[in-house]
Amino acid sequence: HALLADAQGRTRTVIADARRYGSPRYSPDGKRIALEVSSGTSTDVWIFEIGSGTLERLTTEGASNERAAWSPDGRHLVFRSDRGGAQTTLWLQPADKSGPATPLLSVAAKDIWEGFLTRDGNTVVFRTGTVGTADIWYRGLTRDTSTKPIAATRFTEFAASLSPDGR
Repeated sequence: HALLADAQGRTRTVIADARRYGSPRYSPDGKRIALEVSSGTSTDVWIFEIGSGTLERLTTEGASNERAAWSPDGRHLVFRSDRGGAQTTLWLQPADKSGPATPLLSVAAKDIWEGFLTRDGNTVVFRTGTVGTADIWYRGLTRDTSTKPIAATRFTEFAASLSPDGR
């Protein structure tokens, strides 16, 4: 089941189906939740409409589509997927399914584990590696597209997020 909790800690069931849910993310307008649903050997990104209570599958290709993040305008989702080949890469897909997913970012010889766009939509912040090797990077999508470190050390860095002012 999937539950929502309010500020007082009261919970209510919003998805009654017994499935494996993970990585929920509210849309910028707070009306939808992107989440991953796992079944058997595959994981896909789904969108839950809070008002209507509907749950609709977004991704259909690849065995692993995970850790979705909304674009700042709420029109697209960024997610990691294995559909591109040997490494997991970042993909971008319209949330309304008006177009297919398109490759957003890949890093040679490294899996990308999660990523999101900055408020202006011009930069992607992402994590490579797992426990013991995880690092946080960013790359512009226009002009200077070189990959630069935010936190790349011998320690494990993960779960990056932007401050409310986007700086």
